[in-house]
Amino acid sequence: MSLEPKPEPLPIAARLPTQPMGIWDSYQAARRNILDIIPERALHQPTLSGQTGPQRWHMIQDPAAIRTMLVDHVDRYPKSEATKSILRPAIGDGLFVAEGAHWRWQRRAAAPAFSARNVAALTPVMTRAADASADRLARSVGRAVNVLDEMVAATFDVISDVTFGDGPGVDRAGVSAALDAYIDRAARVSVLDVLGLPDWLPRPGRAAAARDLADMSAGADAAIEARRRTGPRATPDLLDLLLDALPLTRAIVEETLRLYPAGGFLSRTASVDDRLGHAIVRPGDTVMIPVYALHRHRRLWQHPDAFWPARWMSGDPVDRFQYLPFGDGPRICIGARFAMQEATVILATLLARFRFTAVRGRVPKPVMILTLRPEGGVWLEVEAV
Repeated sequence: MSLEPKPEPLPIAARLPTQPMGIWDSYQAARRNILDIIPERALHQPTLSGQTGPQRWHMIQDPAAIRTMLVDHVDRYPKSEATKSILRPAIGDGLFVAEGAHWRWQRRAAAPAFSARNVAALTPVMTRAADASADRLARSVGRAVNVLDEMVAATFDVISDVTFGDGPGVDRAGVSAALDAYIDRAARVSVLDVLGLPDWLPRPGRAAAARDLADMSAGADAAIEARRRTGPRATPDLLDLLLDALPLTRAIVEETLRLYPAGGFLSRTASVDDRLGHAIVRPGDTVMIPVYALHRHRRLWQHPDAFWPARWMSGDPVDRFQYLPFGDGPRICIGARFAMQEATVILATLLARFRFTAVRGRVPKPVMILTLRPEGGVWLEVEAV
């Protein structure tokens, strides 16, 4: 592949603010789009520190300091109170929120299901979902399609098949609507979060939004109970042809996750005095890793704003702590291997049958509330190969 990216228009990027913000502006920006609180300076400097009202904060873009935070001193940086406040109404003290021993036993219990061997054995399930997606897209050849909706559908197909098999599965439309409603009502930052006030103070909308997820949870519980009664299915045979053939496909996925990491912003609360690079950290400080900015940092990446999959095939090493699409350390996303395999299989299947062209005037906007998503959808013209 080319050693330099092609001189094509750069992919869409968020416009990071160039001026400091006070409490009210920070609150409005965080409600609208978390990316809007990442200063443009984060693309150039290893650490940033400041204070919004009474709350001291630090943004860390230095890989060595990130390693200290996520690995060496991980116990000093529990999940931020704002993150817990957003997620606890929906998932309780589940794996993503729990800390200490409560987190460790959950992680140990879930880890075997996401082992390399077990995830590889799920390739046929992912392939079936990819084929079903391709069949749906075949009915739209010659027309514009919101591929975001199609990818959500394919993802739900995989989750439903992997989790519930031939059982009742999940209500795709119902789950999607419930999650969208929760993100819109409950996952937006509260002014109480910006002020650093404790999470026992009620945040309007979060408890009510959690109740909206009750039906979805009940349906999942029923399917799980049905699986307990019938017992596990046989492990499917491994179909690894797609994975063995498309290093390029994986490089495309890696580069997409660099430019648009789903977890574009990590937040922790310091529990003790510490030093992270140039940042002097005190107990109670909010310490953030703006992953979106880290992945485009001018000192860490060649052609940081370009879509350049060749960087992943050149053999040049990438510092483990400058690329965090799934976080890192003991709390790295447990489903990272599953997600990479799923994305690679689906993308390889679709590119074998179709070519996609961006629709003029339908440019998505990167917006992060709970996760980074393309506001407005991803509209592409579909043509058969």
